[in-house]
Amino acid sequence: MTRLVGAKSTEGEDFTEQPVCYKRQCEDPDLSQLLSCKQQGRPPPVEEQVGLSVGLQQLLREWDKFEVGQDACSQILVPSAHTKTLWQEYHIEGGHPSAERTLSLLKERFFWYRMRRDSIGKAAECPRCVVYKAGPKVIAPLVPIETSYPFHMVGIDFLSLGHPGDTHPYILVMTNLFSKYALAVPTRDPTAATTAKAVWKNLFQVYGSPEYILSDRGAAFTSDLFQQLCLLYGCRMKRTTAYHPQGNGACERFNQTLLKLLGTLTDEAHMAPLSCMQCQCVKKLSTCDVCL
Repeated sequence: MTRLVGAKSTEGEDFTEQPVCYKRQCEDPDLSQLLSCKQQGRPPPVEEQVGLSVGLQQLLREWDKFEVGQDACSQILVPSAHTKTLWQEYHIEGGHPSAERTLSLLKERFFWYRMRRDSIGKAAECPRCVVYKAGPKVIAPLVPIETSYPFHMVGIDFLSLGHPGDTHPYILVMTNLFSKYALAVPTRDPTAATTAKAVWKNLFQVYGSPEYILSDRGAAFTSDLFQQLCLLYGCRMKRTTAYHPQGNGACERFNQTLLKLLGTLTDEAHMAPLSCMQCQCVKKLSTCDVCL
């Protein structure tokens, strides 16, 4: 009923254009009747609503919420013929987030009948999500690491992509344990010099030195060079127990998310920093929408 924002159909039509949006809504049998009633200023009589479709009857129950106009802040009522295209646009371009996260992104701008059911159903049928993402797991009750403010403690870890021939086969992941904000830096190797340079350039110079850095007992993190860097910036090191990655759970969990995201993308999209930013742009239930 209002102007669509930020989506294109498979035919290349821009949904942000008001004439295109209006045309597609007029072509939809349910929305065209609803639009006509709104323009007349009154809903159909109750006795006439019995013969209408179930979808239109549900929309008429929300009569007062719909307006005819071009307010960009409103949710857009999407014709049923274009819901699949719109969902795929947000799901694929957003890095294949879960059904709930895709729904959260869509609900900021759009609405259609049975929106939640469609989102869950389409996510379950997404080929790349089925291949690269495991099913739901039982989460054990864990005690989180206590942090007081952003960058109070940062967890770091190396992630190996395992692709032979890559110029940057490793990714240094740095996770802010307070807000779960993460940085991903592609590297050529996991040596002490490379690690120290990546942390200094991407963390210390941009966000300042955290009070603590949490890492495993890898050679790059226990080296004299890395310890001297932390000493110079007044940052104290904390290390997890040997062979116990659960001690740095937030960082390890983001590694899984990043690997799944990279696996769903095409080869030319294997860019860790961009994928990392896509992860930051979706709703996170664990932090209750706390951001950096």
